[in-house]
Amino acid sequence: MIQALLELFTTEEKATAMLASPIIEFIFMTLFMLFIITLILHFTLFIKIRNIRHYVKTTDRLDVEPLQTYQQQFKERQAKKQFVSTHLFKKKSQVGKCFTYQLSILSK
Repeated sequence: MIQALLELFTTEEKATAMLASPIIEFIFMTLFMLFIITLILHFTLFIKIRNIRHYVKTTDRLDVEPLQTYQQQFKERQAKKQFVSTHLFKKKSQVGKCFTYQLSILSK
């Protein structure tokens, strides 16, 4: 199977030479399987996201389950989170050197 795939891109002799080592054959098999898994995962995610987008466009509502969970988690994190405001001040000394001071303010 791997040899047939390699023969699509190279000659039969080169494919046979590449697969002569069992380690290289294992690497090609692993890469091929990971490619298949990745392809299936991408199509699954694409279909799910497409269905959510279609629901949002047709109903103009965001009450579909994944979005509700994300919104709830976001609100919980915002309630717990402390905000840090960072301000940078530059001051030039009498010697001519420029110093930068950082002031961080925590707020809830």
